[in-house]
Amino acid sequence: MIVACSAAAGTAKVQELKRRRDSLREIISAFELLKTEITFKKTSLPEAFEKLAKNTKSGELFSGVCKGLDGGMEKAWESSLKNCSRKLCLVADDRELLLSTGARLGKTDTAGQLAHIDYITERLKAQEKSAAEEYRGQAGLYGTGGVLVGILSVLLLI
Repeated sequence: MIVACSAAAGTAKVQELKRRRDSLREIISAFELLKTEITFKKTSLPEAFEKLAKNTKSGELFSGVCKGLDGGMEKAWESSLKNCSRKLCLVADDRELLLSTGARLGKTDTAGQLAHIDYITERLKAQEKSAAEEYRGQAGLYGTGGVLVGILSVLLLI
């Protein structure tokens, strides 16, 4: 039972690393779609967020923004990010980077918003690369380590 619990803890950590990597990929795709909506379709931010909420895997983040827009973009973005960051397995650096988005979107002209989306997308790609490397490097360690810690615990109890 001890071995199973510690193996489960290792597996949970592996899943967390994988979910962070996947979440960052999903958010990058959503920002690229947002850029397309603004650039080519001339969609307003509230409408674009509604589309992202319905059509992306990270839709919950954008859905939360849509629901809170009455209080302003920055507060809506911050609140939605706070509510979703645990589910998305985002670390502090990811959250900080994404928080800066709420402070910028909707406060400048289209060119300024597009420039910020490009900037955020590039920074998120660097975060995603780091998350992917961490997943590749640490997944085996956590998976095997969980089992080994369980076995060691059992041996110490004997």
